[in-house]
Amino acid sequence: MTPIPEPTLPPIRAKKQRNVFEQAAATSQESPQEEQQVEAQRNAPTAKKAPNAAAAKHERQSPKRMGGTKDILLSLPEELKDRMQATVAFTYPYTGIKHQQAFIREAITQLCMQMEGQYNNGEEWPLPADLRDS
Repeated sequence: MTPIPEPTLPPIRAKKQRNVFEQAAATSQESPQEEQQVEAQRNAPTAKKAPNAAAAKHERQSPKRMGGTKDILLSLPEELKDRMQATVAFTYPYTGIKHQQAFIREAITQLCMQMEGQYNNGEEWPLPADLRDS
């Protein structure tokens, strides 16, 4: 059995730094005919590919972010997650809450109000010093 020869790799080229001034000077030195050809190529209609369904879905799903929000990571037991999904699905016509994020925000708001009422005369607690942004 003959050994497999090692492949030859192409030589490594040094990266050329982009110089916008050189590019601008090069384009200004083109003849008017070359400029017209470039302009015609830019304005020529291009054949568009059919949109990828996954890409289109991703573009539609980019929701507008609420101002003043901060992301958190939340892990839930599977049973609690299923319970939340079922609750959201069946109570949407009555509550108007159709997204899990809105459901979680409302649950946090209600529990905070309940605890503040029970333990702090209904007033919000100040943010502890170690949690304040500097």
